[in-house]
Amino acid sequence: MRALNSSLLLVCLAAPLAAQSASNSWYVVRIGDSPVGWMHETRADSAGAIRWNSTMYMALNRLGSQVVMETAVASVESRTGVLHALDVGTRLSEQRVNTSVTVNGRVATVSVEAGARRFDKTVDLPDTLLGREAAQRLTMARLRAVGDSVRYVSWDAQANAPATVTRVVTGRDSLLTIVERSTTSPLVTTMRLDAAGRAAITQFDLPFGRVAVVLADSTTAMAANGGGSLAEESYTRTLVRTGMKLPRAREIDTLRVRLTLMDSAGRLPDLTGPGQRVITREGNAGAIEITRRYPRVRATFPVDATPALREYIEPNAYVRSDEPRLVALAKRVVGSERDLFTAALALERWVADSMHFDLGVIFAPSVEVFERRRGTCVAYATLLATLTRAVGIPSRIAMGYVYVNGIFGGHAWAEVLVGADWIPIDAAIVARGPADAARFAFAWSSMAEGPGSLTSGPALELYGRLRATVESFTVAGSRRAVPPDAKPYVIEGDRYVNEWLGMEVTKPAGFRFVELDETWPSKTVVGMERGSERVRVLHSMRAPWERDATGPDVISAGLDTWRIEVESAHPQALIAEVRRGMRLRDVGSP
Repeated sequence: MRALNSSLLLVCLAAPLAAQSASNSWYVVRIGDSPVGWMHETRADSAGAIRWNSTMYMALNRLGSQVVMETAVASVESRTGVLHALDVGTRLSEQRVNTSVTVNGRVATVSVEAGARRFDKTVDLPDTLLGREAAQRLTMARLRAVGDSVRYVSWDAQANAPATVTRVVTGRDSLLTIVERSTTSPLVTTMRLDAAGRAAITQFDLPFGRVAVVLADSTTAMAANGGGSLAEESYTRTLVRTGMKLPRAREIDTLRVRLTLMDSAGRLPDLTGPGQRVITREGNAGAIEITRRYPRVRATFPVDATPALREYIEPNAYVRSDEPRLVALAKRVVGSERDLFTAALALERWVADSMHFDLGVIFAPSVEVFERRRGTCVAYATLLATLTRAVGIPSRIAMGYVYVNGIFGGHAWAEVLVGADWIPIDAAIVARGPADAARFAFAWSSMAEGPGSLTSGPALELYGRLRATVESFTVAGSRRAVPPDAKPYVIEGDRYVNEWLGMEVTKPAGFRFVELDETWPSKTVVGMERGSERVRVLHSMRAPWERDATGPDVISAGLDTWRIEVESAHPQALIAEVRRGMRLRDVGSP
């Protein structure tokens, strides 16, 4: 999930910097106090056209992995400022994805190429698109005093769509301070421009912290080529603690949760969607109820590619469902099965068993995911969506949050269309049947437009800015209300009591309780220590098709596994003592 949050940094690759007259400029890219990369820009004026080239490179180092993001943008505009062409090359994995936009009057032709395949479409434009040079001229001619503003239409390389851009002067000293907003993103960009229109510094806020692109010399800029490591809190701030732990999370059928933005002036996005009902929504807060979705009808496949379904059945640059190797694999996995949802679950199992989690991959086309069998939850979802489409099952990717071990974390999963209903399936966090209700989505995409629709918009409004409080949940037919003043657990003498998990642990004589408030990525629920002796009760989940773990140190209950881990000169005796003092009410008992 952390790497999924890292993918939001893609936004800054397309962040609009003010055009400048200098022909060769270097920048250092920082997140907080850490240099994480560089940017290089050049400008050329020849053959009646103005050409801008910009390359931005960033690398984040964490947990032994390096997440690399690189984008090269080349634009061509007329001397009057009309945008003619834009080429964007993006590398968020081993494979580079190239997007070319050619403008002819009020129509843009967009070509996306990944590997040896190219996918074309046309987009109607609301107005004449201005190029970067024209935006710079307009800015310097019209923005002089605080409050002055300009508006123009350009192309947003992140959203892969036209955007109306508004710039407003908010300050003026030796530099001009401009705030920029776009209709295709909630991102607010602040630029400090010199007299020639060159950006001395550009800043915007992402979930990991404030990004600053600072003018520098080439030596200083390239010194950041190795990337950087962010402070731990930069990552943990994107995780939303729930204040209590949900039992049997992968079996939850309904969940009601209250969401609040940390910014009191913000507005909570409308999270209405399939299986998601907004209960209340006012200002920066609201409550939603998620209901687990089961197929209501028995459907068969392949499904006809009607105009309404075409984008969810046909291949695109990221979902290469016509790749012969993927088609052959999908057909082999489903075999003679004709029930749509049963076939989708068979493909879910194949992806879950075949993939390996890798923080170093952000967004990768499905052919690359298939070849490497590595990636974050986005890669799992992309491959699963591809395999389902390969046998004629409509699919899409959902982006949102999922509950794991005391937190909601950024996550992606696939959805398949069964009859008229989109049913979630998740190869990264597997449930028995449809994906559980301990999750909510804020964006859905066929990936025909690329990842921009998933990583901008609500993603930027929520990640790193959200609080969550569980109000109720239903599991195994039993609904539990969670009072506002509910405690996650209590200590009663020598006993740890967690009424939500139905768990009690009596500590051995002389031990003290520790690590009682751990959340993901830690698996610890209860810790105990006595001198150099340590005990940890760990929680993990298994896939539905995996056997229950067995042994004196293990308790299995449904898809949940509780393991006793000890450090002691007499480990077996200590495990036995802790085991005797454990009770799992309503979930299973030793």
